[in-house]
Amino acid sequence: MNCSYTPEPLHKANEGDASMRRIYVFNLIASLVMVAFTATSFAASDKMSTKVKDKANSGGNQDVSVIVRYADMPGQSEDARLGNLGAQTERAYGALKMRTVKVKANKLDDLVNDPNVEFVDLNSPVESFTEAARLTANMT
Repeated sequence: MNCSYTPEPLHKANEGDASMRRIYVFNLIASLVMVAFTATSFAASDKMSTKVKDKANSGGNQDVSVIVRYADMPGQSEDARLGNLGAQTERAYGALKMRTVKVKANKLDDLVNDPNVEFVDLNSPVESFTEAARLTANMT
């Protein structure tokens, strides 16, 4: 009696397996790109107040005056970056890590897309009295 046994390979690589591997790798890469894009988009939008987001979403060409808060004191490189965006510094606040900047609404996303920018809000008048106090003092 002849009892020779030749085991089959545990896995035979064939054309179908190679095709599945390519599809798997493609889907993996596409998923990672999508996650990175989404994370960047959310990070930028978290840096804007609701009113600034509304202006950015309008995508218009109107000027918007905003207050930009920075992680580190802005310097010449920030001046150059703002210049490339067509933005103008309206006011620098000396020892404070912030500036008032005039920028086009369609450039707001580019403005916040910088690691040194912490938050952007609309520049609006600061009032020391409540509405009721101003009405009482006839200061409206």
